[in-house]
Amino acid sequence: MGPKKPAPDFSVPATSKRHAKIPEVGWSMSEAPCTNWLRLDRSGMSSAETFLFSIIFGAVGLAAFGYGKTTSQPKLMIIGAVLMAYTYLVSDPWLVLGIGTVLSAGLWYAAE
Repeated sequence: MGPKKPAPDFSVPATSKRHAKIPEVGWSMSEAPCTNWLRLDRSGMSSAETFLFSIIFGAVGLAAFGYGKTTSQPKLMIIGAVLMAYTYLVSDPWLVLGIGTVLSAGLWYAAE
């Protein structure tokens, strides 16, 4: 069978390159903005949920805008455009969910 191979060592030494200072920008990799996008914020929701809500309400807005354009209903086009754009201005997940729900309900009444 041969000699037994030692188990691989997956431990990270304390002086790893992951925490090395980046000379161009002056912050370490543990402080990099791209590593914190899934961290929970003060509201208890992660920014991944904000991203998910943005995708959902953006798709609803795109459908409403397209439907309003084909049926020549400016109310639907305006609400659809606002649904697609407001998530760029709001970063709190509860506000994104609340505003999107209110605007989506507004679509229901504007279509009648």
